[in-house]
Amino acid sequence: MELKSSLSCGKLFGNYSVKTGYFKAWEDTNALPSPSSQARQEQSFLWKTIWNSRVPPKIRNFIWRLCNNAVSTGVNLHRRFRDRSQSAQYVEWLLKILSISFLNASGSTNASPPAHHAPAPCPSRWRVPPPECLKLNIDGATDLHHQRASSAVIVRNHEGLLLSGASRSFYCTSAIQAEAEALRDAFNLANSLGITSFQIESDNVELPSSRASVHWIPRSANKVADAVAKLALRHSLPCNWTWMPSVSIRALLLEDKMSGSAS
Repeated sequence: MELKSSLSCGKLFGNYSVKTGYFKAWEDTNALPSPSSQARQEQSFLWKTIWNSRVPPKIRNFIWRLCNNAVSTGVNLHRRFRDRSQSAQYVEWLLKILSISFLNASGSTNASPPAHHAPAPCPSRWRVPPPECLKLNIDGATDLHHQRASSAVIVRNHEGLLLSGASRSFYCTSAIQAEAEALRDAFNLANSLGITSFQIESDNVELPSSRASVHWIPRSANKVADAVAKLALRHSLPCNWTWMPSVSIRALLLEDKMSGSAS
């Protein structure tokens, strides 16, 4: 392919190749207004530091993606799933992945997805789990006007004692997304603590129809998780709430403990 000498990037013979096209694009890019020399040097030093660091390749790749805003954060996912139907498909996919991943990690291969049916009648108060397992109550609180939400996971034993918990805030566009994130936090917390026998309860009627094994309960039986999620949404939840709960949370825990032990 013959081009004019002005497009041959300084090559007198004028033959076009991928290399000459690359250099032409590079020259055009450098001709545009660019950051200062100091900024370019700092950026170059950053990339060299990342790729020369003595860490596993996947860590270097993750840091590079993070610096280029290429990580699947809530904001980036929202750019890909803008309408509600796509968001619902993403949540359904997330629930399936969570269920399959946890079953594989726990070594269970003969588990089958629960049938889709209406929630069975449940007690209006929280109940203690059997002695051989723990109970994880989850909930999500949303502020869709500002597109944010918070999740809560409460871990208790058969005596109704608070053993652990988790809460975080994140970008959110729907209530079911907040509940799905809370479910993911429950699985992650169970895996990190090495919990193999547990029950998950949620007051969202849509979660039990997924492949994840979740039991539906009314809001009156999920007061602690609901309160923690709302406190986190208002930025009123202290970081040490699991081992030093506030008076309001302690009151709800005591109420559940007394009603759960009496049932």
